[in-house]
Amino acid sequence: MNIKEEKKMAKTAVTDKYANVMINTLTESAANTLTFGELPQVTTLLEKKAYLINRVDYAYSLQLLIADTDKFSFGLSLSSRWTDISLSEPSIIDMNEILCIASGAAASLRADDSRVTRDFSTLPGGGILVPTRPLYSFCKGTNLAAAGGLITKIFFTVIDLTPADYWDLVESLQTYS
Repeated sequence: MNIKEEKKMAKTAVTDKYANVMINTLTESAANTLTFGELPQVTTLLEKKAYLINRVDYAYSLQLLIADTDKFSFGLSLSSRWTDISLSEPSIIDMNEILCIASGAAASLRADDSRVTRDFSTLPGGGILVPTRPLYSFCKGTNLAAAGGLITKIFFTVIDLTPADYWDLVESLQTYS
């Protein structure tokens, strides 16, 4: 293999040998209010690095979901400037909704595990590649009696990118309509 071929193949380099863990705790600023929390940063603005997110574990306040119309939405986003949780929002990279559903005439309620695990390691490349800055967790309750809470635990590796590849990644995350 000649030097040109080596350079062509080595667009990205894994900085970390093992997975890193990042934890964020977030509580709604008031009940049923969309709230963002910026995740800790491990790089500077000038570094052209990305997170390869392999897995995300979420834990939320299950005791808040008590009635048929209760809902708790949460996830990860590259922006905190939007106001409506929707799959059509281009900066949302992971979104979850937990619904409370009553059934039967006597309305029995089913409670499930209050943890959600999202495994991205089976995706091509081993996960979701995102710029390291900024990255937010978000949550919003609907019809909850009190503010909801969320703990987000992210397993990731840091990837070194060339400046051109870094800007390609940033541009690829933009949605044009």
